[in-house]
Amino acid sequence: MRRLELVPLLLLLASLLTAAPQATAKPSPEEEAVKREAVQKLMSFAALATSNKVGTKAKIAYDMVLSQYDENHASSRAALGFKKVANEWKETPPAKVWKDTATDEQRFRTMTEWAKLCKDLARIHRNRGQKVLDSEPVSGVFHLRRAVYFDPFDK
Repeated sequence: MRRLELVPLLLLLASLLTAAPQATAKPSPEEEAVKREAVQKLMSFAALATSNKVGTKAKIAYDMVLSQYDENHASSRAALGFKKVANEWKETPPAKVWKDTATDEQRFRTMTEWAKLCKDLARIHRNRGQKVLDSEPVSGVFHLRRAVYFDPFDK
């Protein structure tokens, strides 16, 4: 390929990479309901893990709320040591240390509840994915993949 032939390709590539992102559509009420239910279950689990002194699992649940469902969830942010300053979340030093000081029994109960939580989250996403797969294939596949993430052995 000659250098002159590369110029239009490079210009096209540059325009695609610098193009403004398309505005995302507002999630449907059903999507919001899925997020709310998942967040509620994760927050309940985080409280249980905290009361059972399994801080590492509580942190995982809080992180999951923020990374997968609601990046501005105030309770999760506060639990992780963030404060809102001028409409922006700031981590307050020193960073919180998530200790695991549970007894074996507390840890076992927490892990049992984690397994139940994963099955519940898989069910929520599977049901949503199956419901919208034909009408909204991107959303349907997203939810089905997330269902498999939470419960890889689900049939």
